Amino acid sequence: MSTRTFLALDLDDEVLDRIEEAKRRLQDETTDDVINWVERENLHVTLSFAGALNDAQLAEICSQAHAVASSVEAFDFDVIGLSCQPTQGRSPRMIWADIQDGTGRLTLLQELLNAVLGSMGLRQENREFHPHVTLARIKTCKNSAALRDKARELSIMDFGVQHAHEIVVYSSHLLRTGPQYRPVARFELGDSGMLEDPSL
Repeated sequence: MSTRTFLALDLDDEVLDRIEEAKRRLQDETTDDVINWVERENLHVTLSFAGALNDAQLAEICSQAHAVASSVEAFDFDVIGLSCQPTQGRSPRMIWADIQDGTGRLTLLQELLNAVLGSMGLRQENREFHPHVTLARIKTCKNSAALRDKARELSIMDFGVQHAHEIVVYSSHLLRTGPQYRPVARFELGDSGMLEDPSL
């Protein structure tokens, strides 16, 4: 049996509260569109998609994530501004909150984890890393200009400072009601201890 797996950073309630406020303001402008809004409990910062893993691969990912986490110190990053993606041209497909990280550690985490995927023979991400929090995936948008205008009004909205202190290995389960993410293991940054045993 395989487990769809990704690695991420969680968000604090204060940041989530402000993101939910932005979602409500955007939803007022998109009543005629088909948009899949990400539920509060599923909001996160994706570091790496590992794909469908067997039990041995999942155990290896956890071991490698543990090593990566212990090598990078905890840090703060800013969640600030909204944007539609793509920002111009064709109809937007996503809405996300942007992230600014002056420490460079967020990108470092992604690069180290991406290298882990390569060492395991899994698919690596070749695109440039743009850290963000996905708020919505857009199926159809009847007025792209209006949506982009509303997102532009929120482009400087400050969602707060997030303290990154652990990597979370998540399993993803596709249910009829939408995806359900379950933490498999948590690893403290800059620490050799594991917060939660992998439930393989």
